Amino acid sequence: MSITALIVAGFSAITLSAPEQFAFNVLRNGEPMGRHVVSVNPGANGLTEAKIEIDLKVKFGPLTVLDYRHRCTETYTLGNLESAQCETRKDGKITTMRLRREGTQLMISGSSYTGSVPVGAPLSSYWRNDILGASTLINTENGQPIPIRTSAYDRPDGSKCVKVSASVPLDLCYSQTGRWNYTGFKIQGQSISYRPESR
Repeated sequence: MSITALIVAGFSAITLSAPEQFAFNVLRNGEPMGRHVVSVNPGANGLTEAKIEIDLKVKFGPLTVLDYRHRCTETYTLGNLESAQCETRKDGKITTMRLRREGTQLMISGSSYTGSVPVGAPLSSYWRNDILGASTLINTENGQPIPIRTSAYDRPDGSKCVKVSASVPLDLCYSQTGRWNYTGFKIQGQSISYRPESR
């Protein structure tokens, strides 16, 4: 979706002139299970780098039933995705995704997919409010392109939200200035939600 279309839909494209961090406590059925932190650093000549850190753990008594660690570095030039390097460790298994832009294509080399998708496909890091209108989402765990459908709605607090229909449906919300402020979804009967950390 173009920037103009985002504005018509009520979404403000996020623009950052200083470093900013989006930090969330991740809740499973209302109980803490870890953190998701995105540190964004704008640089010279329109270059922006974002570092994503996700650390999740779920225990059942003395047993650890989920041990998840995700690290990703994304680079953008004037808001356009240029590259990404990601690694995920889930219960001891490591998956990776590497991406670079070549002309009108995003070239992907991942644990589950090697190939290309058109420029404009968003990543599953969610901090940018560019998913509305997209038909493909790139899984940063393994590079797999995910077919999606999206629709917009408003929350009572004024947030602009996107309902994403995919294999795992989710809701993403952003402030009126385009800053990410909520994610929620259900998986395997568990309700996962993001609560912004207090600044």
